[in-house]
Amino acid sequence: MIARLLALTLALGANAALAEPLALLSAQEVRDELFGVHMFGVTDTLGFDWDECIEPSGLTVYRTIDADDPQPYSQQGLLQVNDLGMACFSYPPNGDPSPSCFQVYRNGDGYIFANGFGDGRYITTKVLRNITSCPEPGALLG
Repeated sequence: MIARLLALTLALGANAALAEPLALLSAQEVRDELFGVHMFGVTDTLGFDWDECIEPSGLTVYRTIDADDPQPYSQQGLLQVNDLGMACFSYPPNGDPSPSCFQVYRNGDGYIFANGFGDGRYITTKVLRNITSCPEPGALLG
């Protein structure tokens, strides 16, 4: 409980410019809202754009976009929601089977993903809903 309050306090402090306070999503809200979406966003400290498509099954395609590289980095993965309500992404096809887990905060119509380890926050700028399938890894976005 203290860890959740601390994480929320840090997230709120970092988002003082936002008009509305951030709301931490419950495990059920994460399950209801993140499966079947294609999210586009930015990182606040790592300096790159990203997108992640999540099929209803939890299979994902994650990409990072670097202005200096015309071909985006992409990888297939899997989203699971743990008992603490964290969205846990793993990418075993590329040799990283351990999940990266994030608390998910509502931010207007989108989300902020924060892991609490100083790796930056992933902030959505656009969310497409009711996605049934994702593009192939490596496919350029139109």
